[in-house]
This record gives sequence, structure tokens and C-alpha cells, in this order.
Amino acid sequence: MRRKNSKRSQLKIILTMAKSLFLMGVMECKPSFFYKLIKGYLEVKYFGRKKIQYLEIMSTHACNAECDHCSNTYYDNRGKGVLLTKEKIENIICQAGAMDIPLIVFLGGEPMLDPNIYHYVKYTWERGIMPMIGTNGQLLNKENLKRLKNAHIGAIAVTIYSTDPKENESITKVENYLQNALNAVKTGSSLGINMSLKSVVNKKHFESGEINRIVDLASSLGIRLSFNPVVPTGSAYDNYQNDILEKKMQDELDNLVKENSFLTTHLTSNYFGYGCPAGKAYMGISAYGDVIPCFFMPLSYGNIWENNLKEIHQRMLKTSLFKEGAKTCVAAYDVEFINEVIAPCFVEEKLKDKLPVSIEKHPSFNKDLNPLYI
Repeated sequence: MRRKNSKRSQLKIILTMAKSLFLMGVMECKPSFFYKLIKGYLEVKYFGRKKIQYLEIMSTHACNAECDHCSNTYYDNRGKGVLLTKEKIENIICQAGAMDIPLIVFLGGEPMLDPNIYHYVKYTWERGIMPMIGTNGQLLNKENLKRLKNAHIGAIAVTIYSTDPKENESITKVENYLQNALNAVKTGSSLGINMSLKSVVNKKHFESGEINRIVDLASSLGIRLSFNPVVPTGSAYDNYQNDILEKKMQDELDNLVKENSFLTTHLTSNYFGYGCPAGKAYMGISAYGDVIPCFFMPLSYGNIWENNLKEIHQRMLKTSLFKEGAKTCVAAYDVEFINEVIAPCFVEEKLKDKLPVSIEKHPSFNKDLNPLYI
């Protein structure tokens, strides 16, 4: 009986993963992408390997919005470092290919402000890696979408913050933000591109019922939707105690995912049954080359200008948090982690203008029983 239950449990995980891959648009692309993800999952889940499943690259800090909660300006306010060049990003993509990483997501800032974005998408595809973009959608007119399609873009996620046009403009400081974003989604879908919506949610979304209106909007458009809970990084740190989701709201979000097949969160889409992917199955690279476990954690474990991606990942895995893994998003939900690890990055004068913080300079580095302990 125990063996039968074990098989059922494994089948449930595989089916959950297949659903997640479908929601990400992976199963609609090259079979090789799907094969790489399945292979990586099995290696991580059953053979204990720590393998990067997807990589996010911040190709530029330039942005055409000024979102209230964003950390982009903090990452760009360093006054040091060398910005990634076209050749260096090509090198990173090649390193990702050598590590058998199946997905690369290009972010910003606003990645569509990077004149090389079409080249990066095509270059990534040609090396057997699925290219994706996270964008505000303001520059995704029909011509640009056609160029991305011709470059073999795998999926595009467009961020909105509310179903209220004025609320979106208030948050982003961009006129007609919501209409532009929705037009991009509709046009991209008509061209056969895997389009989806993303939204950052806080307490107000639940208290006002706005979260349900966003779900209804995505449903009416017939597209995928992903929710990210607000995380106390960047400008969002100052007000995080009023924004962070309560446990009942976290549970409500989980129930929404279970009830709506087109809905996912930053947790469910990448967990695949083995916990938080940060540092273990996912990494990010800032526009200055700093390699971080997650863009919700402003901690640099090395710089791509000085070390290769594989070396930095191995160093990251020596950290207890990423070696053992977390079952939930510690940056969004774990108040102790927020106070011990994230807070110093934004309240200590010597650190807050140098994000991401080098792990050796963080006050929690090398302390017993601390998640940053190496």
C-alpha cells in the first residue's frame, strides 16, 4: 500500500510539473526544452543534484516606468562596476548552454529598451535554450512583436498592477499603461506568441477584491496569469509591514491557483515539488554582472566578470539556505529572514547604495545558524 501511495505521489508531482510547464508555454515550444526541464527535475528530485533550471539576465537598467515598489534604481545606484556588454551576455548564454540550463528570461529595467534584445533572443534559441522576456509591455507594438517572433521568442510575460487604469498609472507614472499592456498581450497572442500576464499583489488586492478582478481579466483574455506577492526590496521595503501578505491571504492565493488552471504564482510555477528554486534551481544576473540567488534577495555571490557561472553557483550552494532549500518564499513571507537578511541591505548606509550586497560584506555573513553561513 505504501508503495502504491508513493507512486501516486510521484505521478501527482509529474502532472503538477507538466501543468506548470504548460502555463509557462514550454510544452508549446521545442520538445528539447521540455526534455531538458523533465531531465533536470528528475536529477534534482531523485538524484539530489543541484541544477539550474532557469536563469534571469538583467540586460539593462534603463526603464520607461517609475514603479513605486521597484528595486531597479537601487541596483543601478552603485557608482561602480562594469555594465554587461553584448559580447559578455553572449558569453553568459554560452555558459548557460554548457550547464544545460533550459530557460533564460531577459529582464530589466525594461528589456525592450535594450537595442540588442532581438539578438539575445535569437542567440539564446540557436543554442538550444528557450528565451523568454518579462516586460511592462509599453513598447510591444505589432512591429516589435513580429521581430521577437522571428527571433523565436518562447514566451512573453507582461506586468499589470490592477484592472483600474488610473491605479496602474499611479504606480508606474506611465499614461495609458494598462491599455498599452493589454494591447500588447492581445496583439502578441494574435501573432501566435505565448503571452501571459503577471501582477504584483499586496494586502490591498485581497481586501478590495482586486485580486479576483485580475483573475477574471486574464480568464476573459484566455491567457495565463502569474501572481508575485510584494517583496520588501527596493522602494517596497519602506512600507512592507503594511503590504506583506498575511497567512490567510497566502492560503487564499494558493486556493486560487488550485481553482484556476491558467493561474500560477512565482512559487508554484518553479517549485516542481522540491522547494524554493532560489540559488538551487534558479539564479539571476544583474546588469553589472553580479550573480544573485533571486532578484528578491539583493545578495551577490560573485561577479561574472571575475568568475564563471558554474563556479559562482557552486559557491552559492555552500550556503545553508540554498543547500537545504526552503519550502516557501522566505523573501516574501518569512519575517525573520526579512529582518536578518534583507533589512540590512536597505537600512545600513554603507550597504544600501551598493546593491546587490557582496555576501562577504553582509553583517550576517559567516554567523552560526544564519542562512548566509558558509
